[in-house]
Amino acid sequence: MIAYTTAYPRTRATRKPAFVPTNKILIAIPYWAGDQKQASELLKLLSDIEDTHNEFADILLVARFDCKHNPNDIERISRRFNVHTMTSRRRETGWPAGCNGLFFGMIEWFAGSIASESIPNYKAVLINEADTVPLTKNWVQTINAAWDDANKDKPVVIAGAMVGGAHFGRRHINGGCVMLSGQPDFRKWITGTAARFGAIAGWDWALAADFEKLGWANIPSMISMWQRPSMSLEEAQGLALNGTVLVHGVKDYSLIKHARTMLVK
Repeated sequence: MIAYTTAYPRTRATRKPAFVPTNKILIAIPYWAGDQKQASELLKLLSDIEDTHNEFADILLVARFDCKHNPNDIERISRRFNVHTMTSRRRETGWPAGCNGLFFGMIEWFAGSIASESIPNYKAVLINEADTVPLTKNWVQTINAAWDDANKDKPVVIAGAMVGGAHFGRRHINGGCVMLSGQPDFRKWITGTAARFGAIAGWDWALAADFEKLGWANIPSMISMWQRPSMSLEEAQGLALNGTVLVHGVKDYSLIKHARTMLVK
């Protein structure tokens, strides 16, 4: 039985009540034909890590316009999470246009669905690409709390794995391992940006200066590795011992395999 989240019920009052916020985050897992198999293995892992139904986050499966959702993936992840599915309406392909289109298609769905109250009023959405893997069993609760901590002193609109230095050209939060605010003003800004964004570079890099002005934060427990071919079990265990919760960028299946060894009994 697939568990889909629903909108909050309205009262009989004439005036529409404010949409009730939820303390949950939404974990968006985007994929296209090129990484759908890896996303499927990640979803199996995410389901198997959980001992009970997760109360800190729901899942959104995001397929590119030319990719179909796997019913087996939906059935399996639904055992442990409430699940939404969407297929992007945007038609871009290639790099960076395809990556940008998939992201903005997701963010438009996210903003529009909250505005129409067809999904809960999530406080944030985590973009968790197919090569972003958890290293701790309580990773969802930890990431949920990390968002609250990032907003403790002043609100931010984006937080996650900050990368920088000459190799990247500018400091930015990597779009494969990032949290974005569900606040109305930011939803309005980011969907407006989606309508006029050009494919000159990845959205995370191109919009870095805007995000910094709007408010951003590094989450030290989330790290991003640039085009990492593989990882050993010993390194994965060492990262976990040092407090790393999510790792993005390992391109083969090694980290998914190691996380299963470490977390699934």
